[in-house]
Amino acid sequence: MNFSSENQNNFSSNKKKKSFFSSIFLFIKRKKSKVKETKNDDDLDHKLVYSLSPQKVPSIKQIRNARKVLTKKEKLIVNLLFLVIFIGLVFLVIRFCKNNLKVYPDFGGEYIEGMIGSPKNINPLYNSARDVDSDISRLVFSSLFKRDKDGGIVEDLASEYSVSENNLEYLVKIKDNVRWHHGDYLKADDIIFTFEAIENIEYGSPLRSSFVGVSIQKVDDFSVLFTLEEPYAPFLELLTFGILSYDLWSNIPSQNAFLNELNIKPIGSGPYKFKSLTKNKAGDIKDFTLVPNLDYYGQVPYIGKIVFKFYNNYNELVSALNSNQVNGISYLPYGLKSDLVSQNSLNFNKLNLPQITSVFLNRKKNSLLEDKNFRELLSKLIDKDKICNELFSGNAGVANGPILPNSSSFNNDIQVVGYNYTEANSSLDEAGWSVLQVYETDLSLIREVIQLDKEVKELESKMGKTNKIVNSTKNIKGCCKN
Repeated sequence: MNFSSENQNNFSSNKKKKSFFSSIFLFIKRKKSKVKETKNDDDLDHKLVYSLSPQKVPSIKQIRNARKVLTKKEKLIVNLLFLVIFIGLVFLVIRFCKNNLKVYPDFGGEYIEGMIGSPKNINPLYNSARDVDSDISRLVFSSLFKRDKDGGIVEDLASEYSVSENNLEYLVKIKDNVRWHHGDYLKADDIIFTFEAIENIEYGSPLRSSFVGVSIQKVDDFSVLFTLEEPYAPFLELLTFGILSYDLWSNIPSQNAFLNELNIKPIGSGPYKFKSLTKNKAGDIKDFTLVPNLDYYGQVPYIGKIVFKFYNNYNELVSALNSNQVNGISYLPYGLKSDLVSQNSLNFNKLNLPQITSVFLNRKKNSLLEDKNFRELLSKLIDKDKICNELFSGNAGVANGPILPNSSSFNNDIQVVGYNYTEANSSLDEAGWSVLQVYETDLSLIREVIQLDKEVKELESKMGKTNKIVNSTKNIKGCCKN
């Protein structure tokens, strides 16, 4: 058979291609066969070692040396697996603690608080006049009712109470498991004695005016009845005064009660009881220590000791806080907050105090004030929000009446007269009033007159020349008018 030269060339090319692919196929086949043989050999080696090993579970020594026979890739995989396992365990532990563990306070420890002044009368009859006495008294003495954390009125010594339909009689039953710090039980006689002492003018209690027209009588050993001459919705708020022990105070003459030692070494029925005090050379109390009352009828306090330290002024108080002489202070003026060294490590607590700062208008002194509309115009000219924000740094709120919003007797429907300068100014213009500009020289003159009046009063009390001095005062006032 004869082939052309072109056919011969194609045949040779195809033959070469077949030969090339055949070579590659044989190479791959030999490679797979070799790998298979190697794998079979490794499997046989593993089976042989496994069959000869006395332990089927790797020992600790083998586990430690395992990394020596691992490749870099295998080590990376093992490390990643361990990391995943560790993260999973941490997650499980956190979840378990969150769902099954609860944090409870423990008993013990000491808290030191700095205060301005020093205690004089830690006695419910008198403590309302001084913050130092009042703060300590609240810890030592119990009361029929007290305020909760939100400022509401709740039972303290009282177990229950009821009010008559005419709102004139309040029947209060007290707990029968309350003990005084010296061991005796607290009964109705103690409450009656305290109330009658408040009403007794010889004791001189500042609370006396709050209970005019109120009487008390004993129902049984653990019940008393208050009777009012006329209804008074927030009456329960008045029953937050501390109770004195009849056995301890009944033998002390009322005129000497203010000077008795029990005023600075009190015995009450509250959560804390008096332990000790120290005085300086001048006789002023420098520190005062309270410890928990373990027989307290409520929750026994957790803090094992409270120490009050007393300072003369706020600069000393802030200095004591900065130097860690005290753990906290009772009150910090707005202007001294910047003097605190470590503000980030301190907790600032804002409390709503049941007090009102007010301006009272005496209608008898000025006939214009008899007009209700005129008084409302004056109220509209006073920007109360600005006063609260600028003078009190936002730490005060606007009061629209004598009863605070957190009181159970607060009237939500009360008419609010807010700040409205434009409306008030327009009403005054219509009434014929005009704006009077007061300059600094005028203010200086007014200050001089006030200072002269003070000096006149001092001279009157010292020299007794009343007639001559009064005439001089009239002349001074006449000069100012001119």
